[in-house]
Amino acid sequence: MSPDRRHILALLALAPLAGCGFEPLYGSAAAGSELRNRIRVTNIEGREGFFLRERLLRRFGTPAEDAPLILDVELTTSTQGLAITQDADITRINLRGEAVYSLRASGNPEVLLTDRLIGNAGYSAPASTEDQEPIASPLAARVAEEDARQRVAEYLAEQIADRVLIAAEQFEI
Repeated sequence: MSPDRRHILALLALAPLAGCGFEPLYGSAAAGSELRNRIRVTNIEGREGFFLRERLLRRFGTPAEDAPLILDVELTTSTQGLAITQDADITRINLRGEAVYSLRASGNPEVLLTDRLIGNAGYSAPASTEDQEPIASPLAARVAEEDARQRVAEYLAEQIADRVLIAAEQFEI
C-alpha cells in the first residue's frame, strides 16, 4: 500500500470522530485543561496513599493553597491468599484497594462528585519448609508486595483522575 493511500485511509478513519462531537480531554478549550492546577488533593494516609496522591498531582498539577476545588480520598487495602499449598503456605496473594473520593468546591461542603473505586493487584509470596531451601528471599517477597501496593494506588489514581476530568463539564468552578 502506498504512503498516499495510507494517508487517505487514515483521514477517512478519523472522519467519523469529527461528526460525533469528540474533543480531546486536554484540548485547549476542554475541561481537562481548565482544571489543570485547580484541584487540591488532600493528604491520604499510608504509603499507598502517598503513591495515589503523587499520581493525582501528576495528572492535575500542583495547585496553589487557595485552589477552587478540593479532592478528598479515603483509601483502604486488604489482602487475600489465592494460591495455597498442601502445607497451608500461601504462595500467591491478591491485594485489593478501595478508594472513596469526593470532589467539592473550596469553602463549600456540597459534594460535586463522589464515587467508590476498587483495584486489584497480585503478587507472589514464595513459601518454603524447614527441610528445603527457600524458593526466594523474604526481601523479594517484600519487594513484590510493595510493587503491588504501588500498582493498586496508581491504578486507582488514574481512575479517579479520569472520572473527575470526564465529569468536569457538569460542574462550574
